Amino acid sequence: MILWALISGAVAADHAVLFVGNSYTGKNDLAGLYATLVAEGQPQWSDVVVLARTPGGYTLAGHWQDAQTPGELLHELMVDPDPPWDFVVLQDQSQIPGFPQDNFEWLASRDGAVGLAGLAAAEGAAIRLYLTWGRFNGDAQNPTLYPDYSTMQGLLVEGYDAYAAAIADAGLSSEIVGVGAGWQLAYDDAVAAGVDPLGDTLFSRLYSSDGSHPSLLGSYLAACIFYGALTGDSAIGLSAPAAMDTADRDALQDLAERVRVGDQVEPIDTGGPTLDTGSQPVDTATTGDPGGDTPIDEPSEEAEATDPVESGGCGCASGTATSPSVVRFLIRRRE
Repeated sequence: MILWALISGAVAADHAVLFVGNSYTGKNDLAGLYATLVAEGQPQWSDVVVLARTPGGYTLAGHWQDAQTPGELLHELMVDPDPPWDFVVLQDQSQIPGFPQDNFEWLASRDGAVGLAGLAAAEGAAIRLYLTWGRFNGDAQNPTLYPDYSTMQGLLVEGYDAYAAAIADAGLSSEIVGVGAGWQLAYDDAVAAGVDPLGDTLFSRLYSSDGSHPSLLGSYLAACIFYGALTGDSAIGLSAPAAMDTADRDALQDLAERVRVGDQVEPIDTGGPTLDTGSQPVDTATTGDPGGDTPIDEPSEEAEATDPVESGGCGCASGTATSPSVVRFLIRRRE
């Protein structure tokens, strides 16, 4: 947990934001980057509180369970909060939103999003869904589902759109903050320039060395996009961390501004046949547990966590398919 209170103690803050997510939010201290932009860009706000709840590997289903459990920190933060939140931002585990929408983990996260949205709305907060980005080389644990960045990004968009639709079906309102759209614009810019996006490009430098979590550049882009989404103002001209050069700062602020004003991201052609998963159950027979078979051996995301209180990665999930026409996914996550 990271608490940023530029000035606190009032019953109602001028601006209060709760980020609920995992290490994608916690890495490089997105909450702190966002709060610093607000402090500079909105000097009329004398009381600003930004808090991030980012335990490693967490899903929206896990956060929803915590939020319903007296004594859990998220319950204390979301039930009769002091100060009341203006915005509650919900970020799911990095792979689950793009899973087949009959998968048990996808359904649990969707229901968690609806439950958390209801709890936030009951306390007067506006709900924002944090649309993340596809992994740099796709997902090695789910190579059929996520063979590359573009396919994964497209499926994440579909998943978050479905979360928002479920929240609307529950009679609530929400908006998607398209951080992943910033990644997509950087990717498309490289393609338009005739450059391989996976080479030495701004797009590639948005990732940390694991090809999953954000680098400082990626987290700053996310902070600028949230600044535009939650304040309505442009981040152009605001400062950046000292480690970031001016050219990178300007390029990232430009991407965030394009997201803010609604630059269209081209629809992603995921290629190949549509995966028919509607009638296929999740196969958990390998181990008998809901996580499926044993996770493959790849670098642990836990090493990427930067949260000083709750360490751990964003979690991994894995799936395989048996044929292009009738597909069964073995979905598993690494905690």
